[in-house]
Amino acid sequence: LPKLQHLSINHFDTHYGYQKRNKSSSIQLKYLKHVSLKLNFVCFDEFEKIIKEFFHHIQILRLTTSCDEKYLDAKRWQQLILFHIPYLRIFDIHHQCFLTDNKLKDHDIINQFNSSFWNEKKWFFTHQHKLEHGFNTGHFYSIRPYRRKDCTYNWEIDEELDLNHQRENSKSVKHLYIACGRKLNRQNYFPNVIQLTISCYVEKLDDYSFITNLECMISLKQLTKLDINIWGFPFEEMIKLLRLTPNLYTLRFNAYSLQEIDSNSTKYNILLQHVLKKNKIENLLLTGDCSLNQIRFIVYVFSKLKYLKIRINSTTEIS
Repeated sequence: LPKLQHLSINHFDTHYGYQKRNKSSSIQLKYLKHVSLKLNFVCFDEFEKIIKEFFHHIQILRLTTSCDEKYLDAKRWQQLILFHIPYLRIFDIHHQCFLTDNKLKDHDIINQFNSSFWNEKKWFFTHQHKLEHGFNTGHFYSIRPYRRKDCTYNWEIDEELDLNHQRENSKSVKHLYIACGRKLNRQNYFPNVIQLTISCYVEKLDDYSFITNLECMISLKQLTKLDINIWGFPFEEMIKLLRLTPNLYTLRFNAYSLQEIDSNSTKYNILLQHVLKKNKIENLLLTGDCSLNQIRFIVYVFSKLKYLKIRINSTTEIS
């Protein structure tokens, strides 16, 4: 494909190692301008060879990488760009790696990308520390002007980050994921979020309720989609959220939360009066098994439904 202009690969690896082609048979991709790659455990040494052989003419490079710390070698990238991809206009990278115990070393690595070379090209970056599957991980990624529309928030963002970069990047976020962490940085606000996924629930954090903390981060009135990805999220807390999200059209949660209504349906009928009048939810997706009584309750509360996805308990008798 000598006239290829746009290359996008969602899963790229070099399991058997990269084999350089003979110079006489090498493909000349003079028209290739846009490259987007998700690299699966491809070391930087191998990827550098591919860049040198095939990507000389590209103008846009978007990369998702992991593990190999060499991807964070700013000086090496600078030499590679200057001598082998000189036409590059957009450099968009997202690199994930396990953190060392030496935070100072981590910051020194990141600060290499604040030199005049990167600033003059208006390529800016930031990083975030997360606790994922019991491991401390770091995410290094591009901001301004190549902002990402999804953001995972762990109640904890490294306090040493450039706050101006954080705020600028936050403006582009449309979908916010709430995950676990140890403390809340109340300086983070995402003004344009319309979709929220909650994967962590802490009743109180820094002496504030879970919902109060959410209100400090996003405009709940703007939300159109809410995904509560937690088994046993308190149904009373969900009602409070629904009261504050009048423009919600899609809701997803685990049916286990509905077990509370079986023992105290009168209490929840009173709490739901506002939701019954105001909610606009048309799409409801329930994970887990539902009883017949819970299904009746769902139909009663979400009267505007156009799409309902549930799983009925095999022991439920329908009459």
